[in-house]
Amino acid sequence: DGKPPNIKSGELVKRREKREEAQKKLAEAKEEGNMEEQTKQSKRLVRAGQKENDDCKRLLDLMDIPVVNAPCEAEAQASALCDAGVVWAVGTEDMDALTFR
Repeated sequence: DGKPPNIKSGELVKRREKREEAQKKLAEAKEEGNMEEQTKQSKRLVRAGQKENDDCKRLLDLMDIPVVNAPCEAEAQASALCDAGVVWAVGTEDMDALTFR
């Protein structure tokens, strides 16, 4: 996934605010000793970084599965490959792929 387009900046601000809220709630849960809430908020703070991305690419390479590095949004690139008939389908964890044709 490359650099997000400027149009996505508002969404990125919302995500950052949600992350900050989760960090606050996690700190509160730790103070209260609330393990259930700690687990819940900790899951909201998990984020894959460059190392995890590189590990996944390496694993796919070892399985001889091609990897495409998108210059911008991964869903846009995947949708373009699908539209061109290069791939059969696009899989994603959200609905972004539906916004491209």
